[in-house]
Amino acid sequence: MGHNSLKGCIRFCLIMLVFSLAAPAAQALSVAWGGSWKTLQSEHFEIHFEDGFQDMARRCLAIAEGVHRELLPFFGSGPANRTHIVLSDDTDFSNGWATVLPYGRIRLFVSAPSDPGSLESYDEWLHLLIRHEYVHILHMEMGRGTVNTGRKIFGRFPLLFPHVLTPVFLLEGMAVYFESDAVAGYGRLQGSHYAAQMALEVRNGNWKDLQEVVIPLRNWPINKAYLYGAFFIEYLISVYGEDAVSEFLYRQSGELIPFFTLNSQAKRVFGKNFTALWEDFRLAMEERFADTDSGGQGMEGRMLPSGDFFLQVAATSGDGFFLVEDSGKDRRRLFRYAGKEREPMMALRPLSDMDVSEGGRLAVSRVLRGADGRVFHDIFIYTPEMGWDRLTRNQRFSRVRWMPCGERLLVSRQRAGLSELYFLDLEGNMRLLWRGNQGEVLGAFGPDVTGGWLVAGLKRAGQGWNLEMMDLGTGRWQRLTDTPSMENEPSFMPDGRVLFSADYGGIYNVYAMDTDTGMLEQWTRSSGGAFRPRFAGSKGLYYQVYTADGFRLLRVEDPVALKVFSVEDVADEKFFPFLFDEAVNLEPERKYTPLKTLRPRYWFPVWLFNEDTEQLGFETHGSDALDRHSYGLVTTYDVKNDLVNGSFVYACDNRWLLFLDRSHRFGELKIHETSFDYILREDRVTLQRNHLLNFFEDRLSVHGGLVHERDTLVDTPSLLLRGPVESNLAGMALTFRDEEYYIHVPGIGWGFYGELIAESNDILDSDYKGAVVQGAMRKIWNLPGSRTLGLRLAGGYADREAKPFRIGGTRTGEEMRLFGRNEAVLRGYPRSVQTGNICASQRLSLSSLLFRVERNWSLMPFGMGDVSGSLHVDSGSAWDEGMSMRQLTGAGLELQVELVLGYHFRAPLVLGYARGLDSDLGEDQFYTALGFSF
Repeated sequence: MGHNSLKGCIRFCLIMLVFSLAAPAAQALSVAWGGSWKTLQSEHFEIHFEDGFQDMARRCLAIAEGVHRELLPFFGSGPANRTHIVLSDDTDFSNGWATVLPYGRIRLFVSAPSDPGSLESYDEWLHLLIRHEYVHILHMEMGRGTVNTGRKIFGRFPLLFPHVLTPVFLLEGMAVYFESDAVAGYGRLQGSHYAAQMALEVRNGNWKDLQEVVIPLRNWPINKAYLYGAFFIEYLISVYGEDAVSEFLYRQSGELIPFFTLNSQAKRVFGKNFTALWEDFRLAMEERFADTDSGGQGMEGRMLPSGDFFLQVAATSGDGFFLVEDSGKDRRRLFRYAGKEREPMMALRPLSDMDVSEGGRLAVSRVLRGADGRVFHDIFIYTPEMGWDRLTRNQRFSRVRWMPCGERLLVSRQRAGLSELYFLDLEGNMRLLWRGNQGEVLGAFGPDVTGGWLVAGLKRAGQGWNLEMMDLGTGRWQRLTDTPSMENEPSFMPDGRVLFSADYGGIYNVYAMDTDTGMLEQWTRSSGGAFRPRFAGSKGLYYQVYTADGFRLLRVEDPVALKVFSVEDVADEKFFPFLFDEAVNLEPERKYTPLKTLRPRYWFPVWLFNEDTEQLGFETHGSDALDRHSYGLVTTYDVKNDLVNGSFVYACDNRWLLFLDRSHRFGELKIHETSFDYILREDRVTLQRNHLLNFFEDRLSVHGGLVHERDTLVDTPSLLLRGPVESNLAGMALTFRDEEYYIHVPGIGWGFYGELIAESNDILDSDYKGAVVQGAMRKIWNLPGSRTLGLRLAGGYADREAKPFRIGGTRTGEEMRLFGRNEAVLRGYPRSVQTGNICASQRLSLSSLLFRVERNWSLMPFGMGDVSGSLHVDSGSAWDEGMSMRQLTGAGLELQVELVLGYHFRAPLVLGYARGLDSDLGEDQFYTALGFSF
């Protein structure tokens, strides 16, 4: 192993250390900047929240303590220390995550689900969320025997948590099973959507074998780890009992290498390995869902061409139907349908809702991801004459409907866990119409043709989803339904009837209600579910159906009643008991401090060696409960040469970055036929402050940085001794990023990135002098299919006394750095093939998804996802001012194989070949690289 590979190992260990979190915490981003944070503590939990969320925090602790009592008997033991809960209101989406590394943490996003799908079946959002995430904590914390001994020695090292290294379908299946309550009727296993999904998997021949479910990545259904996992755990418990499943978990919790014992432990407990259990599970699902077909998927509608895979955003205006196609292969595009014909209109940025006025104006609720970590919605208006106009800023309105007059909008949001409904005029002025109480969630809504009434899906506290009408003049609600079913996505038809989707009979279908008589007409008969119905006048009904291959758009020109009945026939109000209402003992509220949780929680030995060195050391990592502060350390002692090496990285939010690195390079120098060994010490310090200023929806940002580099010769003959060479650069950078990623496209799917960096050696003492200016731009075009065309242009100028640029090689290690760069890649040529104070490079690449494997090797910790390839042509040169430029060109290809290791960890393996076309300097290069991500 050479020096460079050894140094790479050290840095790889550091990267692994900083990101050594459990797979369920893959979304572990720091909370948004700012806020005054507080902490409350109960017997088994600490909760951290922004000032003003005290009541919600107390409610969370009451729920968490109740859930702890209920779940503890099954898992046998709980965490030795308190679990940290973070209550977050910095995103408009409903989600959460949990991890036990480096200690037990749960993140709760307080915005409750308001759409039909799978998450809408809950008694109380915080209860469902806490229950699901705390199952993960109890599950992954389990340990016994040698595992516990190892934890006492090394602390909370990731490999000492066997259930962290468990297939996703077992982790999520366990959590979904225990979030569901068959008696009260809530949770995903009790909702209609999961049952319909599994029924289609069984009946349409799309049953996923075990190898497909072990590493769920991008294939349909996207939620298969949850779906199959939940039904599989339910099957195991129904056949073998809770005690058997608990015993399996207990046995597995003592395995130091848990990947290889899953089958043997299953055979001991259940009498069969997972392959046999999965086959039994398949037969049980076939028997269970064999007779649940409701008459054929979408049999009464005509399927239309549309983007598939996802549920699409849709709207109507008069006879026009509008659909945003999001296929996962290219940009979202708005289409207008006239019957079965469709007309492309424009590309759109990510959005959650839209509506079209009678005059053709488009109102959308766009998803905006701020540099501060917040993910909020805002309202934009588009007219052909004026283009886009932003009406709101950081107001979080995720739903929008035009009023019939076309001069104002109805918009809704959730903020601090409360649903709100507003009037919004075209000047951006807001007027509050209604604010719900805790536990009341407003779903989709729409006004009638007079503008006097609003119909909405509304979930009252302790109840299920029902339809209600609001008098927009008085703000009073009038209930239309009292049923145990999920009724949502309502809109008024021109004749005054209400069109909506409901899961009467266990399957979502489209219904029309006469609000005066309470009579209902069933308009669709779908086996997977009919969603987002829109009535387009003479063009009829448009709706989207769930199929075993994704969502599809259907149209019925003249809807007819397949069934007529009264709302009283399905009336039987669903009521959820108010759980865990008892008070819990709390310590006094205190100000949040990161120091309470920032200490390192483990250490692990490191041993690195080659012919020049033998290094012994350790690594560790730490982060605070809010994930605002994180750090990693790898330090080693070279026992062969009496040298100390190490790397330290500290990050604060996504704003501050500090990187310290000391390493040693071993080399040989020949002078007059005599060879001398030398050791070069390389010290590097980078301090970077990102997002000093942000503009244009935070796509344009200003950053600052300092880079210190010091090279010192140590342990050399006296004739080679010289003083250290020191470089101290201070700089500013301007970056613009407008890029999108798609699920079926490798890498960046579309967009533009540009940067301009100016640095100086004269602000701080340095052996180099003068300024360095460099810039780069990257443009990605989306091509038909899962293909992209990329162009990159870069160049730089350095004063003559500054460090020169170097060009050449397949990878320089500087690609991800913003400051202190002086090397450029040029594949097909040796590293530093040219140097100079001027540098220019160009790259053209064509990339494509070749095929998708998405399978694991049995239950072994080895799997494969996407395989993609690219062709590239590189050119560039480095030369000194006043000298002629010699342009070098190379061409080659790369194959990228997405490996999945340990069920959770993605390791893109790059296999590349490049040939330099210059007859003197070019060469054939074969290279490999291995990345790592979660």
